[in-house]
Amino acid sequence: MHTKESLEDFQIVITGWIIRLYSKGCLKVLFAFQPSTDTHRGMQSTNRRRCSRRCRRRCSCTNVSSSSSSSRVNSSLPISLYDSTIPPLVMLQIIAITAAILFVFILCFKPNNDNENRRTTTREQIIEAVNQLFLLTDEEDWDVLQKDILDTVVSLDMETLGHKRSDLTAAELCDQWKVGASKVDAVYHSCSNHHVALMDDDNGANTSNSGNTHATHATVKCWATTTHFKAAAVHGHTRDVVGSYELKLQKKKSVWRVTAIKFDLKYIGGNGSLQ
Repeated sequence: MHTKESLEDFQIVITGWIIRLYSKGCLKVLFAFQPSTDTHRGMQSTNRRRCSRRCRRRCSCTNVSSSSSSSRVNSSLPISLYDSTIPPLVMLQIIAITAAILFVFILCFKPNNDNENRRTTTREQIIEAVNQLFLLTDEEDWDVLQKDILDTVVSLDMETLGHKRSDLTAAELCDQWKVGASKVDAVYHSCSNHHVALMDDDNGANTSNSGNTHATHATVKCWATTTHFKAAAVHGHTRDVVGSYELKLQKKKSVWRVTAIKFDLKYIGGNGSLQ
C-alpha cells in the first residue's frame, strides 16, 4: 500500500522529469535552427508571390531589398521561430497539449488527503470504538452494539453504584441497559480525556502509545458524564452521574471489541432520584 509520503515523492520525481524533458524539447524546437541568408531569401520570395496573387499589384514587399527584408523579419518575430520548420501556431498547440497532459498527470497522482480515506492509527481506532459504545447505548441500538462493539462476554464492574461485579454476555448486558433506559425519557453520555495504553499480549506488556499496529489488547481511561432526563420528575428533570471509566478492549479479526467495563463514581448532581 502506498503511503501519502511515497505518493508525494513519486509525484515530485515524475513531474520534475516531465518538466525537464518538456523544457529541453521546447528549447530544441525554438533554438535548434540557425538563421541563414537562403532561408530569408526563400521567405521573401514566398511573401512576394503570395502578395502578387492576393492584391494583383506591386506592394511594399516587392520593393524591399533582401537585407531590409531580413531586418524586418528579425524585428517582428524571433529568428528561431521563422527558421524552424514548425509553424508558430502549431508550436503553441504543442505547448498547450503538453501543459494539459502535465496538469492531468498531477491531478491523477495527487494523494487523497480526505480524513475519511486516510489510514487511521491504532489509538484512533480504539477511541472510536469507545465513542461508539456510548453513542449506540444512547441511541438504544442494541443489535449493532452487540454485533460491532461488545465482545461475546463482558466483565461489568459498577460497585460504586451499588451493583455487584458480574460477567455477562453481550445480549444479557444489552438487556440490562435496556431496562434502565426504559425508566427515563433520554440518556446522554459524554466522555473525554482518553488515555490509551496498548499491550501486545495478555501479560500486559506495554507498548508505545503512538499507534502501535501490532497491539492486540488496550486499556482506555476517560472522564464521563451520564445525564438522565425524565419529563415527569417533579424536583428536577435531569440527573448527572459523573465519574471515570476504565475500559479494556481486545482486537479480534481486525476489530476492537470491549471486554471489560469499570465505572468509578465521583458524584451525582441534579435530581438523584428523578422523583
